Amino acid sequence: MADQLFATVTLIDPLAGKAFRGVAPGAASAGDAPVSHELILDSAPQNGGQSLGFRPMTLLALGLAGCSGMTLIAILRKMRQVVTSYEVRVLGERSESPPRLYQHLVVEHILAGEDLPADKVARALKLAEAACPVSLTLSRATSVSHSFHIVMTSTTAPDASLAPESAAGPAAETDGSGSGLPS
Repeated sequence: MADQLFATVTLIDPLAGKAFRGVAPGAASAGDAPVSHELILDSAPQNGGQSLGFRPMTLLALGLAGCSGMTLIAILRKMRQVVTSYEVRVLGERSESPPRLYQHLVVEHILAGEDLPADKVARALKLAEAACPVSLTLSRATSVSHSFHIVMTSTTAPDASLAPESAAGPAAETDGSGSGLPS
């Protein structure tokens, strides 16, 4: 049988029309009881909300970032690549008129590591794009593209910032697959 997803969204205060609580059961581990994960959803004040939680379209972007990121890191680990720092950024362009769908999503992967070869990261990213179910699902409805930057940090300062100029000195960047996003 195929995996099934179960999630519940409940209005927290029905009389005041306040935020929603989302609950999804988590996986049980080694005989433990299943764990539930909760988050708050709300809309902007101009839409009747109070900005008390995530907006649903933001959660779509977070799901894309999380899924593609976890998939890429898993593949790089299998390739025995050492990643010391990693960030995923999703830029979504939405249409002007309702229902304000995403027109394009750009997923930018920013990595630092021990001698990360750009060709291996590019191969791992291509595999991750084909393996991430969130990216595959969203790409059926809109354009989704992925790119990467490798930030080389000084070996004398392994905790150096991802910023091009850090307290430890300049960092060199390698751009992968050109996203058109500012670096």
